[in-house]
Amino acid sequence: MQDIQKRIDEIDVQAAESALIADLATDYEARIYNGRRARQLREFAADLRQQTQITGNAPSFAGTIGPSSDGRAR
Repeated sequence: MQDIQKRIDEIDVQAAESALIADLATDYEARIYNGRRARQLREFAADLRQQTQITGNAPSFAGTIGPSSDGRAR
């Protein structure tokens, strides 16, 4: 549980850094990209927090992403 909380905290820091870059960027595309990245990271951290509160432990993503063991897409 502490590992997942540490990872959530790291994601929050990355979101804050992206938001700061978006605020300070002079390039339009950099502002848009980093603003979206910050929003997505915040949403991901919130989803992880919610999942850990519901289940009481780290969410299990095993087997939900990527190809199956036999190489076929899921």
